[in-house]
Amino acid sequence: MKKVLLQNHLGSEKYSFNGWEIFNSNFERMIKENKAMLLCKWGFYLTCVVAVMFVFAAITSNGLN
Repeated sequence: MKKVLLQNHLGSEKYSFNGWEIFNSNFERMIKENKAMLLCKWGFYLTCVVAVMFVFAAITSNGLN
């Protein structure tokens, strides 16, 4: 993976890595290791975000009426 990324990015031959390479390798490893855990965590975050949105919508609608 390192060779492909270094070939695709012009000027990055001087460096042994760039920021995206570190991010991509960590991200791929994280998904391979625990896909179920990732799904659970992001599902929980999304549920919390939606719940907070509903709470704010209820507060603002009550305040306007």
